[in-house]
Amino acid sequence: MSSSVACARRVTNVLVFLCCGFSAWASQQLSISEIFAHSRLLANFSNNVDNNLVQGLTEILRTPSNTRLRVVHELQHGRMAHTFLDIMKTYATITADNMPSWLQHLANFLDRYSRGVCPVHHGDMVLMVKHTASSGLPMLRRAIFAKLATAWLTTLGKRIPDIALEKLGEVILKLYRIHKDSVIQKGVMEYFHISKAGGTSWNSAAKLNGCVRARSAGSHVKGFGDECRWMDQNVYRNLTGRRILWGRWGRVSRATRQHGCRARYDYVASKGFSYISNEYTIQGGHDSILDAHICPQFVNVVTLRDPIKRMESNIRFIMMHIKVAHRRHGKEDRFNSTFCNASAALWEALGPPITDNYIVRSFLGVEGFHTPLGHISAEHVAAARDQLLQFDLVLDLDAGPEANDRFAQQGLGWSAALSAAHALDSSILSIKMQLNYSICHPEQTGLETLFRRQGPDQQLYRFGRIINQLDELWLDLSRALGEKPEQQQCGMLFRGSNNSALASAIARMTGRLSSAGKGGMIRPEGGQKQQGIPDGALDSMDADSEVEAEAEADMDGADLPR
Repeated sequence: MSSSVACARRVTNVLVFLCCGFSAWASQQLSISEIFAHSRLLANFSNNVDNNLVQGLTEILRTPSNTRLRVVHELQHGRMAHTFLDIMKTYATITADNMPSWLQHLANFLDRYSRGVCPVHHGDMVLMVKHTASSGLPMLRRAIFAKLATAWLTTLGKRIPDIALEKLGEVILKLYRIHKDSVIQKGVMEYFHISKAGGTSWNSAAKLNGCVRARSAGSHVKGFGDECRWMDQNVYRNLTGRRILWGRWGRVSRATRQHGCRARYDYVASKGFSYISNEYTIQGGHDSILDAHICPQFVNVVTLRDPIKRMESNIRFIMMHIKVAHRRHGKEDRFNSTFCNASAALWEALGPPITDNYIVRSFLGVEGFHTPLGHISAEHVAAARDQLLQFDLVLDLDAGPEANDRFAQQGLGWSAALSAAHALDSSILSIKMQLNYSICHPEQTGLETLFRRQGPDQQLYRFGRIINQLDELWLDLSRALGEKPEQQQCGMLFRGSNNSALASAIARMTGRLSSAGKGGMIRPEGGQKQQGIPDGALDSMDADSEVEAEAEADMDGADLPR
């Protein structure tokens, strides 16, 4: 059977599965109150054990007015954000009596937002685009649902008042349509790939759904400097006498000429991509973790995973790679003596970020990612939490394939399910590479010590699960109310970046994409140098690229597991 025929049959099977699965779900005809009651967020709530849920909902409610982050794009739409915060403050506690009025105010706010336009500064141009082309309001949407969930658990007595049902349905649909309009108008996703949290499956799903994407490994855009920074190259070379592909720890700035969101977007739009992946950290953060930010030009999606599972998977993957390299050069005994039963201290020296709250680091920007070992604090967790709330969709790998398939279908319009995507199964690869983890593994007591140090990551993951379950509740409600996503090639991203609302506005203004996307030297607005990058840094970044290319050539592709 040809590969094209096999692929076609595979996608057909996925579509049948999705149709049958969703039909069965919809046939239950659950009411809004029943969907709340059966949701993963609220179904098993217990006042005695679920303080984490109450605290998480409280944090989500407080964040729009209390965040210390200096760049939160959806809060920077002038009076729009102030209007929303005034509504939420006026209705401090939701009851059966005031809920219809609160929902009416929200519906009016969302109507104005969906119809409105706002100025977008792009280089020396000021462009007018729809509000939804700038933000789908993920932080504010979650604040609304956090308030609803809190009221459900307290003042509403776990039921939605009949007099509020119609208006609640209206608000749910308006939120979904704003999200849908935002995804379509942006036309390109930046998938934030936290290593060993399902990124390979996401990249494969993007391919199965026909998205136009970067062809390099991991769907990274070549030249953006978004590759992972797992390991200290010098430590690895001292241990083995060789270099390793992921030895970028200590390279703080990205080795790129496309600095900042504007330049990244222009380049992506010039290529017509509808999907890219970033496996390093979010943008900015040269001076402070509070300056780090996501790029509003893109649909921002992230997948989280239990931190202990993620760290263990990361270590095992690296061990497998190192074993292959040693075997190829006839030094397998050296691998066994160095890495089998290796101490926690060796792994901390070899891979500082992967052994010390890698997930939190990922949301802190370039300097924050390289926070010294053992110095991730409550301040870092708070900043990461506020960043996470700005992602358009937050998925949980541990929610399972069925939940994530349904989530991606309603949230993105992706017909080819994530469960059908090729995943790099480390257990299968380890058998192929003859690496028996029951015999060769990090020293157990030291590994348990590393596990106990992942407290910040555990806090962020628990918070992220609440966000994921809020998103799931909203998407399930929108589906039950009859709202459907676009299901064309690449789902709601079918327009692609070069046909996005912003690209169209640039074309109307100039007749072409801005020159930043043509590969020239990028400088920020006003001709000033990029903040936080000293003189000569670009030259040193180019040198870093040469070192990386040399390291990859020295490794030889045969070192990589296939």
